Amino acid sequence: MEKRIALVTCNKHPDLTVSDRLLADALRQSGAQPKAVDWRDNTARWRNFDLAVMRSTWDYHLRPAEFTAWLDRVAAETRLVNSRPLLRWNSNKLYLAELRERGVAQLPFLLVEAGAAIPYRELDQCGWGDVVVKPLVGASAWQIARAQAGGIHCVLSQELQQTGYLIQPYACQIEAGEYSIIYFDGQFSHAVLKKPKPGDFRTQPELGATQTVVRPEDRILAEAASVLEALPERPTYARVDGIVRDGHFVLMEAELIEPELFLHLHPGAAQTFAASLLALVQK
Repeated sequence: MEKRIALVTCNKHPDLTVSDRLLADALRQSGAQPKAVDWRDNTARWRNFDLAVMRSTWDYHLRPAEFTAWLDRVAAETRLVNSRPLLRWNSNKLYLAELRERGVAQLPFLLVEAGAAIPYRELDQCGWGDVVVKPLVGASAWQIARAQAGGIHCVLSQELQQTGYLIQPYACQIEAGEYSIIYFDGQFSHAVLKKPKPGDFRTQPELGATQTVVRPEDRILAEAASVLEALPERPTYARVDGIVRDGHFVLMEAELIEPELFLHLHPGAAQTFAASLLALVQK
């Protein structure tokens, strides 16, 4: 019997991306039956699928409570990929604090809880002049802003004040590019260097950034792989984003929910991902 696999999308992007169409083709060639399904589609019968694979749920951060409830509901009907505990853990940037405690090299940050005042005194003590503000629950470049430490109030949205946010020092190394290193079942597949357009620091393609397949130095790959070892469990797919500072990999984000995996930029990656998914169905 053909295995039915939901490739989970969202209302704003209901169709599969170029990358995920290759995944769907690879799944079909292996005898599976993939289908794009909007996570908020109330007519979807998740129990009819053998797997529900998160792919382009790019609006989940706008409905965090609804998304969490959806994860719980769907996990009771089918197998989520990545797992429900991992998805929930990764949906809030508080996970960065856990990884920091486990020794993962990353940019320092200040956590500002919901409703708290802007921590100007702490920022002064840190000596950060140029900073970046990030939402605790966010996707792509949503609500991310760069500012001088003394002028955060000029860029801070009311929404982030109500939900909490992170403040990090601006890392100029981002201008040379951010690595996205992709893994399937804990094994390195390929890497992409995302370079922002001149004058910007955001690495999303819709904001003018470029993406180039690269092979990072072995030392960088080893340091990025250590991030996987620090995760609560091994993900079926992962994208580890980071920059290089002083010759070492520094984590920016561990993307385990809905990352672009750049399957269209690396021959064979779609087949590798498909094989990982079909192996889950056999377990």
